[in-house]
Amino acid sequence: MAYLARTACDWQKLTKEGTLDFTFFRYVREHVRRACAFHRERAAGTLSDEQLQSEESWIQEQLSYLSQFKLAHPKAITLQRRINRHYTEWLIFVDDRHVSPTNNLAERALRPLVVLRKITLGHRSATGASTMAKLMTVAKRVRRHGHRASDIYFELLS
Repeated sequence: MAYLARTACDWQKLTKEGTLDFTFFRYVREHVRRACAFHRERAAGTLSDEQLQSEESWIQEQLSYLSQFKLAHPKAITLQRRINRHYTEWLIFVDDRHVSPTNNLAERALRPLVVLRKITLGHRSATGASTMAKLMTVAKRVRRHGHRASDIYFELLS
């Protein structure tokens, strides 16, 4: 959903204020903002059952509304097509509390590897890239379980 908000923000600048296309982009951004807030508040347990139902239905109705908007600008039409193409996937987080509305956690997990790759000017072979990916996967998993990766590597090699 963060992708939707980012794209809507960037493409809204290409439309004129007061047009339906401009409004569509504003509604997309509002939809994402409220959906992410809903996810955070639900996880924190600050919403009553009535509020949960109200927000869930608003999020679902708003996505339906966005998918049927009458648009003229090519970028707005492109974004709406993307919404419609993945319509059933956008709101998985509403039904499953364990799913985040954004992919921020995954992107944060990849960031150290991307930075390392840029510093070292990349991998010299597919084998090197594969090895690095495996090492980083083990390191991340080990850290999540409260251990040090170097200790695990030492055990594996000795």
